[in-house]
Amino acid sequence: MSSIASHSIEPTVSDVTGPPLRPDCPVDETAEDFTLVQSVDDSGPDLGNQHNVGVREQVLRNQDILPLIFLHSKELGQLDCHGNQERASGQELAQPYSWKALLASLIVVNKSFFQTGTNFLWHTMDSFTPVLKLLPWFSGGYKGIGSYVYVGFTDWGRFRVYSSRIHHFKIESTPDIVIPHDKLLQLLFLHQRPDPFFENLHSITFSSAASQALHMLFLFVGPPLRNLEVNVATLEQQDKFLAILPDLQNKTTSLDTFHYGGPLCREFILHLSNIKTLQLLTLKITTGSRLGASDLEFLRNLPNLRKLELEFEPDLKIADEEAPVTWAEQRGKPETCGWQLELSGRGQNLLDASWAIAPTQLRGVALQATGFTTNSVVANLLSRFFAKNQSLEGFSMHFGETGSLSRLSPPVEAYKIRGATEALKNHNYIVALVMSDLPHSTGEHISSMLQASVPRWKRLKILHFRLHESALVPRDGTKCFPSLTFLFTIREECPNIEELNFQFDDDQITAPASLNWSRPPFPTVHPLRSLSIGTVNHNLEFDVAQKAAIAAYIAGLFPRLKSLVGSAYKTWNGIEVLVKAYQQVREWGPLDAHTPSKPLNLVYNISECYRYKVVRM
Repeated sequence: MSSIASHSIEPTVSDVTGPPLRPDCPVDETAEDFTLVQSVDDSGPDLGNQHNVGVREQVLRNQDILPLIFLHSKELGQLDCHGNQERASGQELAQPYSWKALLASLIVVNKSFFQTGTNFLWHTMDSFTPVLKLLPWFSGGYKGIGSYVYVGFTDWGRFRVYSSRIHHFKIESTPDIVIPHDKLLQLLFLHQRPDPFFENLHSITFSSAASQALHMLFLFVGPPLRNLEVNVATLEQQDKFLAILPDLQNKTTSLDTFHYGGPLCREFILHLSNIKTLQLLTLKITTGSRLGASDLEFLRNLPNLRKLELEFEPDLKIADEEAPVTWAEQRGKPETCGWQLELSGRGQNLLDASWAIAPTQLRGVALQATGFTTNSVVANLLSRFFAKNQSLEGFSMHFGETGSLSRLSPPVEAYKIRGATEALKNHNYIVALVMSDLPHSTGEHISSMLQASVPRWKRLKILHFRLHESALVPRDGTKCFPSLTFLFTIREECPNIEELNFQFDDDQITAPASLNWSRPPFPTVHPLRSLSIGTVNHNLEFDVAQKAAIAAYIAGLFPRLKSLVGSAYKTWNGIEVLVKAYQQVREWGPLDAHTPSKPLNLVYNISECYRYKVVRM
């Protein structure tokens, strides 16, 4: 909105002629572009005289044409930006096109244009300057009242006309005007000033580049505020924002979303835990924080919280001297009901945070491991979240690029593996479990746990378990991944699963179960629609007979299967073709991969044609 400051767009309402209007038009924030809606008062006195005015006046009074002009102007501005870049590359000087400048010149046409245009222009602001210029004592930089004779309410007339139209402040660069601290105090204590200053301000975004103006947030905090995002870079900047936190808990009655990035301290968490209206809380905790893991427990005091996101920088350590087990046993804490918890950071930080929050009724958990994470930590995390969270429905853990690390994890104590396995087996409500990009050694431990637990998960709909595509396989790696017989377990024990993406053993994958498909089909049709076969070897190859046997096996288990893919893409793409062929002829008779019948011979001929096609290609 910086262009507003350089263009005159401040006509008074009495200077603009036109038909009377109903209250300010709203902005449709759900559309991709702003859609402006102007209400028309059918009972207005000018309605009967519309047939007597000229065409020009009818156009200017039309309630629908202005939004079209605005949106078309924005499109021209976007197109002209590319033209400006081309002219600049050709060393041509050109004046940049400003749709805001064009709009500013249009809104003085009549009252209708003025009302709609100013709503559009002032809806989202990226600068304080236009707002400060509305104050009658403003002169150059903000220097306070000075010699201006301040009266009271009437001095705020022009400010109120425009400030009420501002819904969002998005300050992402260094402000060109910053109110000094002493002048800010003067402004806050002026007699008959607006309270709040911005009666419709719903959202504020403050980047670290604008940190020198953090103290000005006192002007914007008020009951309408719903969304606040602040990023700081240093402890000094954090202290500035810390001074505003008590104001947030006392003056905001609608603040439900808060995003913060920067260093944290215990005092910060304490004040934050007193903002009882929060529903979504995101904290990106950076290096330099004066924070212990046990300080995070105060976040449990937020009664309406529905989603908590904590991101720890990789070099940050939040461990406490106090033993974690005492946090849950000795301190009385309210229950965390229905939360979604997202944690990102080093494995030990994830574990410490989970102990501090001590979740017992989480609905969803998403973990992002950064840096090396030991298998012992992973086992403890699984025990922590599954043992006491019987309401947990969704769990995901992603390792990202750390899954390709060659560093071997120390051995895991047997009791930890047993504890994690029992926690998984005894959980009855899991609907979706996703673990991706695992290191090979971690995958070996988790695979055996899942194979023992999945048969008990009757509500399971989504299961993803895959190694990192570049995971290093040790020479003495154990055979902990299943063969394709695991698919039969899925068919028999998981009646609701629709997506399966699992890591299988390369050497055993050519040994499907010896099932006699001449017997009557399964009593129910399994709902699995998507199957992905993970293998370490991305160039796995089978002969035609093996492909036909695997296809018959999969088609018999999952007649509704729509998609079959695998790490060895070309191989599984060919098997998918055969599966679909089996599905088409299955109703003609029994399918037996070992005793070909008429339908199977037909499919075998199809597979031969497929092989011939591949050879020709």
